[in-house]
Amino acid sequence: MSLNNIALLIVLGASSAFANLVEDGSFEDTPAGYYDNSGPMGPWTVQILGSAVGIYESSRFGGANVTDGNQAFDLGMGGYASGNSLSQVLPTVAGQTYRLSFDWGSEYGRGTSAFVSVGNLNENLIEPAAGGPYDVTSWIINSSSFLFIASGNDTLTFSEPAEPLDYWGLALDNVSVVLVSLPQLTLVPSGPNLILTWPIDATGLLLQSATMLANGGDWQDFPTAPTEIDGQNVVTITPTGPCGFFRLYKP
Repeated sequence: MSLNNIALLIVLGASSAFANLVEDGSFEDTPAGYYDNSGPMGPWTVQILGSAVGIYESSRFGGANVTDGNQAFDLGMGGYASGNSLSQVLPTVAGQTYRLSFDWGSEYGRGTSAFVSVGNLNENLIEPAAGGPYDVTSWIINSSSFLFIASGNDTLTFSEPAEPLDYWGLALDNVSVVLVSLPQLTLVPSGPNLILTWPIDATGLLLQSATMLANGGDWQDFPTAPTEIDGQNVVTITPTGPCGFFRLYKP
């Protein structure tokens, strides 16, 4: 197996700096206040089944912090489990990988739960109660980030269960969805061996190898774990056959 007989395939990559697909992800463009009717709220759409939603300003209430700009969003304004939801259609491309990031928490540290979905992502969020009735505990204390594969023009939805699954309102800020770049596999000869490298920040990926690509390929997890050297995952390959294929794969 020589260098000329090896193919490198890259699937599902790691993060990079791309434009945020979420409009008004920091809730700065919508006037602060209560909203108690379902429908558009700037680029967002709200569905109200319980208490009102709202845009609140930094320090408007005790502990009502924000993480980006001067405003944040509360999916259950008034401190009650609501059953409300917040959504936005994104210009995603089918088959591409994106990273969803956002900051969240509960009013007065009273605890909250939520559900977020976009593309093939369906994730439950739970924050146990920690604060007193109206203390000054920061509302937004969590930062979450998830990878998802797009179906195309996906709808990003945050929803807050109604009681008894929830406690108090769900506060959100700094919501972003960015395209994820593909990590680069590099293969160079080193004496009788071949050295395969890729960035260590390409997390959640497995190196796999195959001897053929027919019928989907006979892909197997590569048996040797990579070594970290100068910001790169490094694997030494000893050729054992006439040809080979390598890829990074996200399970």
